[in-house]
Amino acid sequence: MNNSNNRRHPIQLNEIAVSKLSVVINDHDKALDYQGSVSMQMAIGKSDFSLEEKSISIGLRVKVGPVNSEDSTDFDSYGSDGGCIFLVEVELYGNFVVDLDRFQQKHIEPWSRINAPFLLFPYVREHVYGLANRAGMRGLILPLFIQPGTENFVKNIDVKE
Repeated sequence: MNNSNNRRHPIQLNEIAVSKLSVVINDHDKALDYQGSVSMQMAIGKSDFSLEEKSISIGLRVKVGPVNSEDSTDFDSYGSDGGCIFLVEVELYGNFVVDLDRFQQKHIEPWSRINAPFLLFPYVREHVYGLANRAGMRGLILPLFIQPGTENFVKNIDVKE
C-alpha cells in the first residue's frame, strides 16, 4: 500500500473513548415496535490543541428520542418519570494527532468544529444502534447528514430515483 494515491491525511484519529452509554425505556410496548421519526440533539466539545503532544480531543454528546405529536422532541422531559417512550444517549471523544509539517496549526480550530464531528459520527451511530438493539428496539438508525462545505458537490450529483 505504498501507492502515492493512498497518502494518509495529516490528522489521524489515534484513540476513541466512550464516556457515557445510556438507554432509558419508559414504555416498552411502544419502544420495541417504534417505527416513527427520531429527533437528535448533538453537542460538540473540544480541548485546546496541545503543541507538546501535537494533539486535540473532540467530544460528541448525542441524545436520540422519538418525535412527539408537535414534530419535536423535548429532551429535558426525559427521565424515569414516564414522560417519554425512550431516550438513547452516547458520549464519546476522539483524540487526533496532527502532523504540523503537513497541516498548519491555524487550520486546526476550524477543522475541529467542522470535520472532526463528521469523522466521529459513525462511531456514535454504531453505539446508538447497538444500545437500542440490545434493549430490544428494532432499527433505530440515525440519518445521514451533508457535511458543511459540500452542499454544491451534493447539488451537482445526478441522483436517479
